[in-house]
Amino acid sequence: MQGFSSREIYRIDISDKAIEEAGKRNPDYLFASYGKPLADIYLAYTVFLHLNDEQLMEELETIQTTYFIIAEGLGSEWSNYGMGKPPAYNRNDYSIMEEFGYVLVREIRKPYKRYVGNVIAKNKNTDISFLLWKKVK
Repeated sequence: MQGFSSREIYRIDISDKAIEEAGKRNPDYLFASYGKPLADIYLAYTVFLHLNDEQLMEELETIQTTYFIIAEGLGSEWSNYGMGKPPAYNRNDYSIMEEFGYVLVREIRKPYKRYVGNVIAKNKNTDISFLLWKKVK
């Protein structure tokens, strides 16, 4: 990321094993286990699609931030309704954020190279959406 040194940004994961491995591979970077820190901006990159609606609500109740960026492929056609490994609960939108006092400021969609032209993506949305939300209440 331009403008920030490797020691100014924490890379956070819910998996302690992933944090340990990432630290070994990238000793110049800061890593931490997920502990819901207070922050001006919170980024959930392809994370919330693995939570069902109840889990997502519980998670959103615990996060305190001014700006929220959710980045993932939208479209319920990707959902396996928790029956796969990993479970996927892809949503068509994140209007649920409004219940927590957020308004959608901007949405950017870009082709998600991982899925463009991929056989498993046939007849599915292959964009990744970046949704920027701002707390207003």
